[in-house]
Amino acid sequence: MLPTFHHPRRRRRSRTSCQTAIATIAGVKSTIAVVLSKARIASLNVSLISPPTLSKAASPLLSVYCRSLWQPGDSERFVVASRTSLWVRQHQLVTYLILTYAISWIIVAPLIASAQGFIDVPVPFALHYLNDYGPLLAALITAGITSGAEGLRDLARRMVRWRVGLRWVLVAAFSPLAVYGIAVGIVVGLGDPPPDLSRLGTILYIPYLGWVGWVFWILTAGIGEESGWRGYALPKLQSRMSALSATLIVTLFWVGWHLPRFFYYGAYMQLGFSVLPLVAHGFLAMSIVLTWLYNSTRGSILMVALFHGSYNFWAASGGAGGLVISTIDALFIIWAVGMVVAFRPANPPSKESTRYETAATHRHSQLLGMLPQLSKTRRTRLNLPNLLEKSQPRASPIGVRTYGHQRGAGQTTNVPLF
Repeated sequence: MLPTFHHPRRRRRSRTSCQTAIATIAGVKSTIAVVLSKARIASLNVSLISPPTLSKAASPLLSVYCRSLWQPGDSERFVVASRTSLWVRQHQLVTYLILTYAISWIIVAPLIASAQGFIDVPVPFALHYLNDYGPLLAALITAGITSGAEGLRDLARRMVRWRVGLRWVLVAAFSPLAVYGIAVGIVVGLGDPPPDLSRLGTILYIPYLGWVGWVFWILTAGIGEESGWRGYALPKLQSRMSALSATLIVTLFWVGWHLPRFFYYGAYMQLGFSVLPLVAHGFLAMSIVLTWLYNSTRGSILMVALFHGSYNFWAASGGAGGLVISTIDALFIIWAVGMVVAFRPANPPSKESTRYETAATHRHSQLLGMLPQLSKTRRTRLNLPNLLEKSQPRASPIGVRTYGHQRGAGQTTNVPLF
């Protein structure tokens, strides 16, 4: 047999194919690293090498490399996780609402089954109070997926924001007491006996707590509910519409979140769905006041939690009779209507004054949108902070939107309006 010799052109072609394969592998590694990067990418300078057209010689090498990276089933899990995360970022409010209803209703499902006779197993009614943490857990999960650690820190900071001015602390803590006192005065003035103040702090199916019951309501109905409804859902809606419109939408879902109580909670079961319109009016009045307080305290979840807990302590305990509770609800409705008439709906916020789409979420969306364009170039050196700086929403001076009428481009009043 005649000896075979490698032609120089074949050597050059083989060398070119190897270089092409190496460049392709490097491009795939860089692209995977960018897609899998965490939300905090503010200071990264990412080099992307777009993969050239694969030759027949490069394909086997790339196939072997990819098989060494991925285990069976990893690619499917990665694609599903990426699509789910992207969907959540694009539908943050919908995700929050789904999680809130799912978590809360799963918690109270045993109580409903027991009250309706589906199961013959004693269920502790104290489980009802864990239901209040559904909105909080939903807000934490959604913020963690969409904004990462930065979103969680922002939510935590607003949950403990107490430096809002002494007057707002007094309003949050004692205005429910003032409304309770006015309601008692009206009831007594009409000839009814005063309520038994010794029953303040009594909570259904829980041992008598006294004044500790005030703290109990702040930690459950206050922090648990308000971290989600006012702390997460409300600012998301206020970034697109007026505070009043956002409050109406939050109230709609807030009322819906309470519907399972008509199937297991004593007072709700006795009254039935016939009182739902009156209950909805009471929730709407309460929600308007809470929105006003939230905006006035620069987005302090702690203040609205303090207000909500104080309201439950005075109005939902044994120290308030039926007529007193009805009078309290009427006073809140008058308060809410007066605020809407006095402040009026504000203009929809501009994009410059919205902070609640955090930098991490915005950068992630920008990066995913740039990947198809970057794949058309041979080699691109990308400085992410400089590129994203132009399109990133600006924060308002006080950290949350001031819900007032616009005085000029990018300026608003400091009075939170509806």
